[in-house]
This record gives sequence, C-alpha cells and structure tokens, in this order.
Amino acid sequence: AEHGIEAQEAPIRPEDLAHGEEFFVSSSVKGVIPVTAVDGVSIADGRPGPVTRRIRALFQAAADAEAAGSARQVQ
Repeated sequence: AEHGIEAQEAPIRPEDLAHGEEFFVSSSVKGVIPVTAVDGVSIADGRPGPVTRRIRALFQAAADAEAAGSARQVQ
C-alpha cells in the first residue's frame, strides 16, 4: 500500500460501475484519467474522487521528477 493507498487491478463489468465510488484508467502516456460517467450515466457524483485526484497528483509529481532528472543528464 504505497503512499497509504490500497490498490486492486481487476476487470470491471458494466454493472460494477453503478456501485463504485471511483474509477480511473491509467497509461504511461496519458497518466491517470478519471472515469466520471459511462454511457451518459454518472459514477458517484460525476466528479473525480479524492483517491483518484491524489493518485493523479502523485503520478504527475513522479513524472515531473523523472523529466527533471532526464533534463539534468542531457546538460
């Protein structure tokens, strides 16, 4: 549970979305993308949740730190 965040990777069925508090997808190129609605139906309140926002911020900070390190190596 790095950064105090429990994680689970699992296949999601459409019916699971109606019961979830937060969902996101991630990739190395696009980062962390909140899923706030599916087929026009909002998930929870239709906004990124606190865990998703925190993970997104942590991902961005790590990406920024890596980019800064790469830039120093080039100089």
